[in-house]
Amino acid sequence: MIEKCKCIMCPVGCEIEIITDEKGAVIDIKGGLCDRGRNYALERMKRKAQILTTTVRLSEPVGQVRVVPVKSLEPVDVSDMRDAIRTLKEITVTPPVKAGDVIAENVLGKGITVVATRSIGHLDKETVY
Repeated sequence: MIEKCKCIMCPVGCEIEIITDEKGAVIDIKGGLCDRGRNYALERMKRKAQILTTTVRLSEPVGQVRVVPVKSLEPVDVSDMRDAIRTLKEITVTPPVKAGDVIAENVLGKGITVVATRSIGHLDKETVY
């Protein structure tokens, strides 16, 4: 059986094919430009989980920016992905926000920590978008 996925470990977004036998054991992984992507695909097959990436609204816009991009620090079960995103859509963050700031902890009561992936707002007297 062949399952395809798109790597989310970097902006390239490589297409990866995971080839499994009839019992679900991984036989081969094809595609991807680096080991991080192939490891991501292997982990995704094992756990049916991936890093959650989405945006969270800012309480007030910074220029034309109205959201801050975020990601989970640990993989989220695919079955929990929609509920986690719905939970994050209810959150608003007050600028300034620095990349790495914790936006939400223990999402869905499952120990999922979500952090900002971009700095937005007035930090050190500079506007960062």
